[in-house]
Amino acid sequence: MYYGETEEYGVALSLPTSLNAGFFMVDTAYIGTLVNLVNQNPTGYISHEWDVEDDGTKEYFTTNASHVFNSLGNHCVRVFSTNCLGRDSAINC
Repeated sequence: MYYGETEEYGVALSLPTSLNAGFFMVDTAYIGTLVNLVNQNPTGYISHEWDVEDDGTKEYFTTNASHVFNSLGNHCVRVFSTNCLGRDSAINC
């Protein structure tokens, strides 16, 4: 015979109300310094993907990211944010 214990927990489920990717980063940075990429929508999403240089390669899979740029020029970063409503992206250069 097996004996066990049963417990009940309440769970509140809700749907996100919007799908809006976006992030903040500095306008100007020095070569070789850390640039923080701060997600403006950190909660309510399943995933975030960061594409540094907007070249189709995802470098980071975190809510926020940090990156060091090692060359002069205008660098663009795109974030892809996904929740149960779909997927959206935003780009900053």
